Amino acid sequence: MLNQKEQNESAVECYTQALKINEKHLPSIFNLACNLEKLKRYEKAKHWFEHAIKVKPSWPDALYGLTLVCIKLK
Repeated sequence: MLNQKEQNESAVECYTQALKINEKHLPSIFNLACNLEKLKRYEKAKHWFEHAIKVKPSWPDALYGLTLVCIKLK
């Protein structure tokens, strides 16, 4: 059974592969950002939350995620 970190790492790999097929797939972008945040890769998570907002401006979930990551980055 995978531990939480391994699950997040595996998810990051899957979403990264999905985005190679469709770089504007919002669920993959958002979930990639969330998993990166859980792994404390805040700079990368920030990048993907910002990308989600470029694809869908004013998306509340992405804006909230970006806010949380920015707070963690200070």
